[in-house]
Amino acid sequence: MKIKRILIVGISIILGVFMLFAAYNHVAKPEAYSAMIPFFIPQQLAHLFAIITESCIGVFLILPKNRRYAALAMCLLMICFLPLHIWDLFRENHAENILIPTMQIAIIRFIIQILVIVATFFLHKALAKLEK
Repeated sequence: MKIKRILIVGISIILGVFMLFAAYNHVAKPEAYSAMIPFFIPQQLAHLFAIITESCIGVFLILPKNRRYAALAMCLLMICFLPLHIWDLFRENHAENILIPTMQIAIIRFIIQILVIVATFFLHKALAKLEK
């Protein structure tokens, strides 16, 4: 049981660091993310939303008291981002997105997104069990 707890906490911390890194990249390299934002969403608003939500989720995944809720929040955020991944799948010109330059990468990214949604949902469930 102790190994399982260490694994669950470790995954939470790794995901927290990942989210903080993603938030940082929205500040350091906004042009890389701008290509992923659909034309009908204001760029600055999208970056600000991502920075705030990813930072909060990242910090709360690292803090023991809030991990369960942060995992659920990350799951919901990834669901909110899912339409962007679908949009990338149907993009006519993949070369305009420097992070997703080909259809194959868009497909891989979509699959990873689904896996992250499932993983964060089960992480939330596992963290809930640890609290009992």
